[in-house]
Amino acid sequence: MNIPSSARQSLKFLPAAALLLTALLTVLPACRSAAETPTPPAAAQQPAPTASPRPLTPAERAALAAFLTAQQTINEAQQKLRQDLADWQTGLTACQPAAAQAALRDFAAAAAAVTYQARNLPRGPRARELADTLISAAEAEAEAFRRLRDRWQPGSLSLFETVELRRSQSAAARNDAQDLMQELRQEYAEVPTPDEIAAMQQFAQDFAPIETTWTTFHQAYNTLEMEQSALGIDEIIARLNSLIAMAAAISESLQNLNPPDAAETLTQNLRQAITAEKSALENLTTLITYRTIPPPPPEPTPQPEPTPPGATPAPPDATPTPPGATPAPGAPQPTPTPAPGAVQPTPAPGAPQPTPTPAPGAAQPPPSPQAVLSALDAAITAAKAALDAANRTIQETVNDESAEILTALTEFETAHNTLTAQWDAFHQEYSQWRQTDGGCDRIQTLTDLRQFAQRAAALSRQTRELPQTGPLLPIQTLLSDAAAREETALRALHQTWRPFTNAPFTTLTQQQTTANNLTRQAQTALTQLQTRP
Repeated sequence: MNIPSSARQSLKFLPAAALLLTALLTVLPACRSAAETPTPPAAAQQPAPTASPRPLTPAERAALAAFLTAQQTINEAQQKLRQDLADWQTGLTACQPAAAQAALRDFAAAAAAVTYQARNLPRGPRARELADTLISAAEAEAEAFRRLRDRWQPGSLSLFETVELRRSQSAAARNDAQDLMQELRQEYAEVPTPDEIAAMQQFAQDFAPIETTWTTFHQAYNTLEMEQSALGIDEIIARLNSLIAMAAAISESLQNLNPPDAAETLTQNLRQAITAEKSALENLTTLITYRTIPPPPPEPTPQPEPTPPGATPAPPDATPTPPGATPAPGAPQPTPTPAPGAVQPTPAPGAPQPTPTPAPGAAQPPPSPQAVLSALDAAITAAKAALDAANRTIQETVNDESAEILTALTEFETAHNTLTAQWDAFHQEYSQWRQTDGGCDRIQTLTDLRQFAQRAAALSRQTRELPQTGPLLPIQTLLSDAAAREETALRALHQTWRPFTNAPFTTLTQQQTTANNLTRQAQTALTQLQTRP
């Protein structure tokens, strides 16, 4: 029988395993018996005895008594300081953030009321522009106050700066409106009388046919400008002469006008305008005629009479002058004739050249066509402008609205004064609030905080002077730490406090809480020390 080697190795340990099993069966009942046998109760576990605290020496007891007396006095002063500080902070309502938030809400509402008042300004003739200027300024300012109300944070200045910018801009707009209102009042201050209106109405009737003729004159000239390329020279000259005749008739009619005082200046301007048009048309006609008609033939030169035989012919238009004699004053001077071959003098470079003088009676060269046409266009443009100005003046006088406009301006001014008073009162209230921090007396508050810090410093000094002998040292250290923390917090409050902020008070509260914990630890240790024999 073949048995694997691994199995053969296992069989070698069978006798040993049997022996181990037998031993276990013998020991287990003995162990079970031992487990079931009750163990006699052991002695009760007693805590390890601790050493009794060392009794205090007479000197330590005297120091403890002095410590307790001084500590009691310091503790009472500390409680009094905290109570005074709490009462003072409760009365500091004007400096709290809630006070600033309430004030900013009121200012935003006041700015909205000003804007509402501005939108209700009268909008009569010539008053609309004034009203729109004030409304835009009030709306921009109200928007700045709303942003300040909604986004304000303690210590932030950017929103206040935006408000000041809008206030400055609204002040400039209000000044502009005031100046414009004064100018309008001056413009419409002189209301024409009924007699002046009647005189201007009569002048308008007399001037109406002249204006009609003048308009026809301008239309005829415009027609000639459009048709001149298809016309002959003779037709153009004929139509120009017709325009000149019309201008002469208009000028004569204007000379016959009898204008009132209010129309004297405009009548003079009209007379000058038609005269300029007539002169420009005549210059154009002369230019066209000069360029199209050939010049007349030159006059024949008179022949000298025959000289009798043996006589010396005299030079024409000259009286013989004896040799060496001086010509008579006023007589024509003989022109020196250079000798044959003589060199003529040449002017130096840059020297002025002699200008030939036309002979007396010779025709002047005509102006250029461009200059003549430009002068005519300018004269017609000026005449149309004078007509428009005259019509405007006539209509403003005949249909005068000065009384109505003055009434509207007076109504606007009354409402404007009411708005200005409300606006100024609002600005004054806001400026006072900013200058006084809304009634928060900054100087007095800092003075009070400095006094609180000084009281805390005195208590801290007294705490450091408590007895520190033996077992009192840890207790005195805890109390000194607590007093120093409160002193430091009050000094920091005095240095960092600003109106409408609570952060420095929060830091003080945290330090007071820590000081209370240290004080309780010291009090517990002090109580234990008092119980020592």
